[in-house]
Amino acid sequence: MEALILSLLVWLGMRTDFNLPKDKSELPKIEYRTAEAMKIIVYGVIGSTIHKEVRASYDKNTLYLPKDFNPKDLKDQRTMLHELVHFLQDYNKRKYECRNVAEIEAYTIATRWGQEYGIEDDYAAIWIFGPRGCFESIVQPDFPH
Repeated sequence: MEALILSLLVWLGMRTDFNLPKDKSELPKIEYRTAEAMKIIVYGVIGSTIHKEVRASYDKNTLYLPKDFNPKDLKDQRTMLHELVHFLQDYNKRKYECRNVAEIEAYTIATRWGQEYGIEDDYAAIWIFGPRGCFESIVQPDFPH
């Protein structure tokens, strides 16, 4: 798993302006959770009432991945890359007007990675259905082609 994290970080380092961790001790931890536990991590105590799927999450230097995460599956790798973007946002102490701006950045970068690896763009729905809030202050980035 460490090799996958390192390869995704190299990709991010070559295509973004994020500073990367200086050594392996700074890499995020990985914890595996059930789908229900993932909802509680993201939404708190109301998580069990949320009907939206939560595929992964990042919080305080920890990547939370589903128990069925497959490191050889490109869509799962893209999910990990998305969460690594959040790790790098945190690591680089980036400040965003609201969380959704950080989400859009992560989705945009993960979509670009997916395009390079031939993954059908099922992330496009994010521009239609969410993330919600603070859109009046967001300058929509050019969607990667």
